[in-house]
Parts: sequence; C-alpha cells; structure tokens
Amino acid sequence: MTQNNWWTQVRIPEELRRYCTLSQADVNAFTREATAAADPVARLQELLIERAEAKKRAETAYCEDRMATDRRRILATHQWPLPWLPVKSQPWVTNRDGRMAHGRIESEDLLTVLQDGSAPRTYGSLEDLVKEWSVD
Repeated sequence: MTQNNWWTQVRIPEELRRYCTLSQADVNAFTREATAAADPVARLQELLIERAEAKKRAETAYCEDRMATDRRRILATHQWPLPWLPVKSQPWVTNRDGRMAHGRIESEDLLTVLQDGSAPRTYGSLEDLVKEWSVD
C-alpha cells in the first residue's frame, strides 16, 4: 500500500473535520511517523484526530475567554464612554449575507441589543447575549 492511499483511507469524525487543517510540513511529519508504525492508516488517523481535538479545545477556550471578557465589559457600565455600548456580532456569528452585525446596548437594559432597522432583541441572560454579541 502506498503512502498516498493511507491518506484516502483515514476516517475523521464529522465534528472534527473542520479542525483538520495541515501545512505541508504537518503532512510530511505525519507521513513519516505513519511510515514507522505497524498500521500506518491507524497511526495517521490517530495523529489527525489528536491534532483536530487540540485545535477544537483551543478554539473553545478562546471563545469562552472572549465571552467572559465581553460579559465583564458589559457589566462595567461605569466604564462605558457613552450611555450606550457599541456591540458587534461575535466572529463565529455572521448574518445570512456573511457580514458582521452591529448594534448597541443601553445601560438601562443590558439584555437588549438595539440595531438600526431591526426590532430590539432581548436575551434571557447575559451569557446568552455574549454568545452572539461582542463589545465593539
């Protein structure tokens, strides 16, 4: 079995596929490591899943940290430069046209996002709000 066939036989779980981005150096290193294994396909699959899971954990940690920071900034109304706080959609949330949304939160109601030309959107909790909105 050739090395190229190994890559076509690897099966990555659907939820991890978007995290399987590799540089040419990664491909070369993984191929070298798989070559030394008793079962190259299994080893290659193991390496890819490990890398994808690590990237997923890093992305999740980044998102959680960003949401916690946004939550703190929203709650610190005394530090707002205006009576309202500009917000934008989180990087992982886009409109149907692929663009970020912009709005504002007023200090009287921290759970409602106001957008020009749209109805106000009220969230059940600040945690729900920061999943979609970030301080601009």
